[in-house]
Amino acid sequence: MQTIIFFNSISFWGGGEKLHLEYAEKFVEKGYRVVLFISRNGELDKRCPDKKFIIEYISIGKLSFLNPVKIASIAYRIANYGASAIIFSASQDMKFACIAGRKAGVKSLVYLRGLAVPVKNNFVNRQLFYNYITHFAMNSLETERCTIGSFDRQKIQGLIQVIYHGIDLKEFNPENFQVSNFRAGYDGVIIGNAGRLTPQKAQIDLIIAASLLKKKNLNFKILIAGSGDLHDELQKAIRHYHVEDCVTLAGFIRDIPRFLSNIDVFALTSRWEGFGFVLVESMALGKPVVAYNLSSNPEIVSHNQNGFLISPGNIREFAEGLEKLIVNQQMRLEMGKQGRTAAENRFEITERVNEFETFIHTPVELKKPVVKKVTKQKTSDKGQRTNYQR
Repeated sequence: MQTIIFFNSISFWGGGEKLHLEYAEKFVEKGYRVVLFISRNGELDKRCPDKKFIIEYISIGKLSFLNPVKIASIAYRIANYGASAIIFSASQDMKFACIAGRKAGVKSLVYLRGLAVPVKNNFVNRQLFYNYITHFAMNSLETERCTIGSFDRQKIQGLIQVIYHGIDLKEFNPENFQVSNFRAGYDGVIIGNAGRLTPQKAQIDLIIAASLLKKKNLNFKILIAGSGDLHDELQKAIRHYHVEDCVTLAGFIRDIPRFLSNIDVFALTSRWEGFGFVLVESMALGKPVVAYNLSSNPEIVSHNQNGFLISPGNIREFAEGLEKLIVNQQMRLEMGKQGRTAAENRFEITERVNEFETFIHTPVELKKPVVKKVTKQKTSDKGQRTNYQR
């Protein structure tokens, strides 16, 4: 039985954590022994107590990779499993897992990158990129450009491949849902948005767009799902633009599939996205989407087919795209159907995991640096919770 390790010390829930958990579940289904090195009582820990994983608890900070004692300690724990691959995403995990994983003798050190933001070309990252990481799995062309762009590709010995994230199309199937109570008999068009209330997601643009649409006496409502630091500021903006009657901050919603199934249009105002999970999820549920033409969005959305791609930052144009969908039900339905087809053809999770599996097991021999390997030791119960029965 092959073993792979997902190394994720992040305590909150985000796209990387969602992806690690979903991929871990799929690898268990494929017959792997899966070990999660995660933060105790973090969101990943809370969401997988009944899964067939081995859990190893870790506490990693931004500078932990400089601590040789901690590196050696966790390297011993990694070595005990004889894993063929260790997978990491966050910057602090990339630094730590590369060094500990190499010391433990893991052959595939896999950087599963999901952020379309530049990686600093500093000494530490150059060493890791050129001499440690064996597989760069990028979730979009834009993420690859931002991650690899400032580094010398000729010096990168590892393999680089764009592998789009997948979703469970059974979970995001429009036939599974009925109209939810939150519509409360409302017969207008509901526009949805979901994401953290942060400057990156720029929900303020949607509030301003609502003020433009309201002036045209259109029958619509906007629901913004999510929580974050900008909640009070956005609530203030809603009052400032006098759109209290048509814009609602819905708070954190755990059941995103049900939320998306009950809207008519999905609107994404993000300033950047590594991979727009929620765009694919909305498309899978047959919803047309409106998003800015930036980052990886054009790799997901086909303009004028399953949605509209808007000039970045052009709120008036964004409002016009929403207006077209508000007034034209047939357009909404047709674009929604094409979105579902695109999701089925390109973003089915089992196919993407199969692609990822083949990639991480492609042999790569790094010539340097030479790191003394540690030997396996008996697994202790300290810091470990075992759910998987060997």
